[in-house]
Amino acid sequence: MEILLFGLMIFIICITASYVTALLINRFSKNEYRFNFKFAVTNALFFTIAYLFIMYFMK
Repeated sequence: MEILLFGLMIFIICITASYVTALLINRFSKNEYRFNFKFAVTNALFFTIAYLFIMYFMK
């Protein structure tokens, strides 16, 4: 059960990191960068599944 809770935390952290990165790029770059929510969710799902996969087999 705690593995799923940690997976949810990783998912939220990944989406937040993608959003903060988009904000920083827009702040310090001359060209416009739109936050791609679909890409952020896909990226977060990939890292969450990889984390759960690793933690499942490390038990």
